[in-house]
Amino acid sequence: MVFDGSNLRFKIENNYSSNLETANKIFKTINELINGEIEIKLTSCKLKSTFFYFDYDNYLRDYEYYKDVFSNSNIVIIDFEAKILFKEINEEFTLKKADIFNYIQYRELQDFLISKNEFTPYHDKFSKQFVIIGKEKGAFHIGYNSLEKRKISNEDIKPFVEELKSEFVKKEFIQFFKDVIINSLHSTDIKDRLFELTKSLKLLLNLTAKDYESYVLDFAIDKIKSKFKEERNKYFESLEKSIDTVSKQIVSFPLTFGATAFASYQVKDKPWILILIVIAYLLYTFIAFKVLSITDYNILCLKSDVNKEENEIKNGYEKVYADFKEDFIKIWTKIRKLEGLVLILKWILSLLFLIFLLFALVQIFNPVASDKKEKISVETETINIIVKEKKHPKEN
Repeated sequence: MVFDGSNLRFKIENNYSSNLETANKIFKTINELINGEIEIKLTSCKLKSTFFYFDYDNYLRDYEYYKDVFSNSNIVIIDFEAKILFKEINEEFTLKKADIFNYIQYRELQDFLISKNEFTPYHDKFSKQFVIIGKEKGAFHIGYNSLEKRKISNEDIKPFVEELKSEFVKKEFIQFFKDVIINSLHSTDIKDRLFELTKSLKLLLNLTAKDYESYVLDFAIDKIKSKFKEERNKYFESLEKSIDTVSKQIVSFPLTFGATAFASYQVKDKPWILILIVIAYLLYTFIAFKVLSITDYNILCLKSDVNKEENEIKNGYEKVYADFKEDFIKIWTKIRKLEGLVLILKWILSLLFLIFLLFALVQIFNPVASDKKEKISVETETINIIVKEKKHPKEN
């Protein structure tokens, strides 16, 4: 293989037609030379987002550059046998390219395990080892080789790596996974332990899942139920307090409105007193809104707590969650109804104030004169007027 910085010349001894077809797919300029040699001009690549590597080692060393864009990039590797390995954008796993796909999963698994403090409390970059702590055997060293060239598997290990990541939300699962690794790999050479872990990941996950399920079913159910029953009672108590607060508001609204309206009618001929009553009712409305806002905040905090509790049980104890599903439905139903009631009360409170304000404005700008008297019509034709005549003194 000869490379002058722009042109790459090499000889294809095996699968000539297949490799030439791959080269034609990638490059614009390909010169066929004698004795099966071809020359490729790398700057004439037809494809965008493409990484070129002159051998497999070069591909391994460049991991940090393509790890975040692996799926959305073309990878071209010309190995020591002058065979072109080509991974296209969004290409799916194939047995022929298993090493290319599984290597990036191996590195992702390595980075993931090292980054989790609850799994790896200690990491030594110089010796290329990290430590996990088992319940019974204590510290256990796991060595790794970032430039691992050995075949990991003929099967795509990505689903198992993703499954492991999703299971790491369960603290108990992490501890069981560590114990399974220690029991399974204790006789493996330290420097080969991550390779063997990755190679046997499917089996290790199955063993961990069985241990974890046994733990949940045999030991954790009563503890979880007891804990949730306490939390459930707190949730219902919080809801009852909020409902009590809202109930007081429901009772006070009509009474306050009725009393204010009556007082306003009594002083309808005194605009300045009416204005004072309007201001007082405005302040009452403001305070009532503040009380309802506190209830809103309590509901928001309660929703956050309930949602967190439900997700923890659902994600951590799936089989146990079925026993509590009905309770969560009741809690969420009460929360939704309480939210709706508070919203309705806010609208009613606003409407009552607008009605009272309109009433007050009518009274202020259309006053009724206080000295205006009602007239009574009386028919005088039927009234007999008797006049008593006075006697003259001499007539006595």
